[in-house]
Amino acid sequence: MRNKNLLLVFGQLSLAFSIILSQFVTETNFVSCIIGFFIGLSIVFNLAFLISLKKKKEN
Repeated sequence: MRNKNLLLVFGQLSLAFSIILSQFVTETNFVSCIIGFFIGLSIVFNLAFLISLKKKKEN
């Protein structure tokens, strides 16, 4: 990826979307699955950003 900050942006947006979804939508099995998916995306994007930041500082 060219701009590593996009990883952080997507991670934060997916976390915010999952929080908003859990607060304002009636919880069903499908909604719980979607919330878990976006939380997982957030974890992956944020960890990828931290790994790329560490590699950048090593160089």
